Amino acid sequence: MGDSVGPRSLGDRLGPEGAAYVVSAGDLGSLTIKDVGAGSDPGTWALQVNGEQNYLYTGEGQLAITIDAANVAHISGGLGSLDIPLLREMDDTGPITRQVMALVSTAPSLYPAWNAEPMAVMYAAGFPRSAMLNLRQEIGGAPDCCTQFMAWLDTVQFPADADAEALSGWLNCALCKGFVVGAAAAAFVAVAAACIAAGPVGAAGAVAVLETSSAVASLAGAAGLTVGAVAKMAVSVFFAAGAAAFVASIIDSLCASIGACDKSASIDLPSAAV
Repeated sequence: MGDSVGPRSLGDRLGPEGAAYVVSAGDLGSLTIKDVGAGSDPGTWALQVNGEQNYLYTGEGQLAITIDAANVAHISGGLGSLDIPLLREMDDTGPITRQVMALVSTAPSLYPAWNAEPMAVMYAAGFPRSAMLNLRQEIGGAPDCCTQFMAWLDTVQFPADADAEALSGWLNCALCKGFVVGAAAAAFVAVAAACIAAGPVGAAGAVAVLETSSAVASLAGAAGLTVGAVAKMAVSVFFAAGAAAFVASIIDSLCASIGACDKSASIDLPSAAV
């Protein structure tokens, strides 16, 4: 963290508690790893992998990671082993984007590079270029989802002169959006196709279609909301903001609705949270 943010070599010592890493396997995908301190069992410590699963260890040792032909990482060296898929598709890159943004936030020396070209920092930190494949479909005359993803990153400008309290609130909101923006980008084509086909008068039909969409389900899972609530929100946002502003607008609404950002950006969704 802080001045320690930067590339690491194989064999480097990990830690201490709070240390966070993006482990890149190139275009195969990446893992996020964060030392979260005490584990669930007495005398153990925990590494949180991909923001979801904890891998326990005790004392000193060496962490080994191998990757199979199905892009599943096999982690060993601690207590037992853990098999977990690499993050490589746009809809599951939330842990990577959030972790990179969090790391940059602790290193003011990186603010100028991020503020000038955030995608270059993302790639250098391990964001898989494979996430951009097969998603370059334009629809409704709007920029494709990857262009919208990168355009949103450009709006995230780390303020060099903000006080700690102001930066904390801003960062909490930005990290929420960073966690869901990949899933929002991946859902863009499905949402746009359903809404364009149905038209404003057929919004209910568009919602019904999107309730069966795996992309919308991924977005709902990232946000911690029900699929039905996110399908309704996506349709409302699409018709209100338009195709070109969909990704930025839906993440504004999602993070406002779950309380991470200013409520003025939210769409009223009573009982939306899971």
